[in-house]
Amino acid sequence: MTFNNDLFKGKTAVVTGGTTGIGAGVALKLAALGATVVAIGFNHEALAVPANLDLRAMEIDVTDTPALQNLFDALPRLDILINCAGVIRRGEEHEIEVFEKVIDINLNGTMRCCRLAREKLAASGGTIVNTASMLSFFGGGLVPAYSASKGAVMQLTKSLAIAYAADGIRV
Repeated sequence: MTFNNDLFKGKTAVVTGGTTGIGAGVALKLAALGATVVAIGFNHEALAVPANLDLRAMEIDVTDTPALQNLFDALPRLDILINCAGVIRRGEEHEIEVFEKVIDINLNGTMRCCRLAREKLAASGGTIVNTASMLSFFGGGLVPAYSASKGAVMQLTKSLAIAYAADGIRV
């Protein structure tokens, strides 16, 4: 698929979970298309950033509200928020502590970022993209928290699309 690079020039994006996996791929692609990108995740040193890209990797946990607030406050503008942060703990998620941690990262982290970014996204007429999973539809015996959290992200996305529309934010 090809994109018009002009769509992303001058745009600022934050990608959660942006230092590894799908999030890293999204962050690198947005930067290659001309956006200024901040990729946050647990392992910020894992992301190999070509020198010609405007991409900064930072270690920020999506469960750390003050750190996220500082990040969003420091941005002069925000046009795109892509929530890719997520964890899966196969077999361990039946333990309540692990279940709660997965929910906090996958679901609450997504909402936390959406809420903290809302004002800046409204100012730019920005966009939020949340990532879910096929397990949202059919679940998984070893991953009840992951499946539940990603199903909830799907419903959260629909709800925020309605709630944020009045602000000019596409979700």
